[in-house]
Amino acid sequence: MNLPQLSQQERAEARIKAIAARALRSQAKLDLKQGLINVAAVLDAAASEPALDRLKVCELLKPFRALERYVQL
Repeated sequence: MNLPQLSQQERAEARIKAIAARALRSQAKLDLKQGLINVAAVLDAAASEPALDRLKVCELLKPFRALERYVQL
């Protein structure tokens, strides 16, 4: 499979979009860790936000250290 050839403008736009997606996932994980939101809220938001939809389950559960006893995170 060949990767599409992107112009400099398209690459810059894709880079900005990727940075925004990473920031959104990072903020969701931080809010979970601080107890500001729960997993259900993240899953609900993931239904409408593609960036959160790509959040890995193990990353989503990392703030819950008690689960490490049962699952290797």
